[in-house]
Amino acid sequence: MFDGITKRGSEYLATGEGIKLVKVKIGDGKISDDEDPSTFTNIKAIKQEVEILEKKQIENNLKLTVLFSNEDIETGYFPREIGIYALDEEEEILYWYINEGD
Repeated sequence: MFDGITKRGSEYLATGEGIKLVKVKIGDGKISDDEDPSTFTNIKAIKQEVEILEKKQIENNLKLTVLFSNEDIETGYFPREIGIYALDEEEEILYWYINEGD
């Protein structure tokens, strides 16, 4: 399991420019014991890409609202990983990565 900012996300945050979150990707990738998820630049097994519908600051936390469904999915999957992407100048980067494991 992993739930945290990526190294690239930390570098982006350190610029102090403000964070522009642009999308969320959902997948079913699993992390192996020899992998460091903080170094990921993309989620492991993308199944869906969704837009961020709402961003709401709650004290020191940010609540994101996204909507994903199985409506257009032909093959089922377990949504065990989520990547939150930010726009750093012209480049989309994996800012935050969550993987719930098995």
